[in-house]
Amino acid sequence: MKSLGFIGATGRLGQELAKGLIKAEGFDSFKAFVRNDSDPDKIQVLKQLGYEIVTVDFDNTESLEENFNDVKTLVSAIGGGPLWRVETSVIRAAKNAGVSLFVPSQFDVDRERFGTKDPFMKAKANVVDTAKDEGLPVLIVNPGYFSDVVFELTGDPFNGENVLVLSDNAAKISFTRRSDVGFVLAKALSDPKYSEGGTLAIQGETMTWNEAVDVLKSALPDTNFELETMTVEQGRSKVEELAEKGKQGDVWSTYKSFSLSLVVEPASGNNGADMSEDANSYGHKMETLEETLKEVYKIPEDED
Repeated sequence: MKSLGFIGATGRLGQELAKGLIKAEGFDSFKAFVRNDSDPDKIQVLKQLGYEIVTVDFDNTESLEENFNDVKTLVSAIGGGPLWRVETSVIRAAKNAGVSLFVPSQFDVDRERFGTKDPFMKAKANVVDTAKDEGLPVLIVNPGYFSDVVFELTGDPFNGENVLVLSDNAAKISFTRRSDVGFVLAKALSDPKYSEGGTLAIQGETMTWNEAVDVLKSALPDTNFELETMTVEQGRSKVEELAEKGKQGDVWSTYKSFSLSLVVEPASGNNGADMSEDANSYGHKMETLEETLKEVYKIPEDED
C-alpha cells in the first residue's frame, strides 16, 4: 500500500489544505497524523473528508518511523514555534521509514529571492537543509501570500487595526487562497516532474500591495477602516525596531516584524512573493483576491 501522510492537519492551514489534498491520485489511503490532544471537532472534519486518523507522539522518532512505514509522500502544515523541532524529528523518521517525498510547511514566498533574515524564514530554511542532509527529496510549495488571511496578519480591518499602504509600489505579490493550494498540490503530486522534489509555484492573482488594498476596499464597500501610509524607509526602520525587541524575548514583536516585512519588502523592489512567471494551476480554477475577500469577510445579514 502507498499512503499520503499529513501532519499539521488539525491546524488552520492544515484544515484548508486537507480539502484539496484528499483528491491526490496514486495513493491507497490518506493518513492524518495527530497528537492525542488534538481538537476532536477538527479530527471529525478530517474523517468526513476521508482521512484515516493516526495518533502519534512527535517526540518519539522510533514510533514515528513505525507509523510512516507505508507512507509514500508526507505533507506538513505544522506552524508556529514547534515547526523546526517537529519537522526535524519527522524528517529523520520519514527517511528511515522509506518515505520518497517530503512537502514541508514552506507555503509562502520564494526565499531565495525574498531572503531569510527573519527568524521564521530562517527556521524554514533550516528544515529544508536538514532534509537535504538526510537525503530526503523535498518539494517546496510557493503560493506567495495567503489571500484569505493576509490582511489578518498585516492589519485586520474588522478588529480596529489600520491597513498599511506604502508610498512606493515596486514589486508585485501573488495572492492565493489556502484551499486552492491544497487542490493544486494534489495534482502536482501526480506530476513526474516533482517525483524527486523541486519547487512548485502557485498563484491565484498577482498585483502590488496597494492594488490589493484597493481590492479590499472594493470588496468591502460598507466597511470603514483607516489606512496608514508610510515610506519604505519608515517601514524598514519599524521592522528593525520590532526585530530588535524580538531578540530581547518579545515574541509578539518578532511576529509583528515579520508581518510588517511582508508589506515593506515588495514595496522596496523585492520580487520574492511574485510567483506569476512559473505558476501552475493544473487546470484548477483559482479564486481571485476579490472573490476570496468577499467570502472570508462576509458579514451576516441582520435577522429580524
